[in-house]
Amino acid sequence: MVAGVPLARIAGWTTPRELDTIEWYASPAQVCHAFARLSELPDQRVGEALSVNDAGLALDKAQWPSVWYKGGSEPGVSDLGHLARTADGRSFVVTTLALDPTMPFDAARTLSEQLGLSRGAFTLVKGS
Repeated sequence: MVAGVPLARIAGWTTPRELDTIEWYASPAQVCHAFARLSELPDQRVGEALSVNDAGLALDKAQWPSVWYKGGSEPGVSDLGHLARTADGRSFVVTTLALDPTMPFDAARTLSEQLGLSRGAFTLVKGS
């Protein structure tokens, strides 16, 4: 029992629900700001934890030796946030958010498109 509901009645969901009321409060700008603030912390464990997985971004390690990732998804939402640091120490943040409160996404296709957009964005800013 969880809050009076038998465990047998608790199940996952396959369609978007409550996306605009109880989920996904942070805007892409707020995600960028959070990465910036986290990068200022003196505790190296923050970077270690956020660099365990890059969600498949696969940037060139010689050009981008440090890549952080935080994202999440559920039916109707896919969010990818990356902070990448260049070899000369400049940091850039790219976040992509796909949201459809009416239907779920094709998860593999959406992830592939978001990663492609993110790679392209990092390629553009690298030359700046």
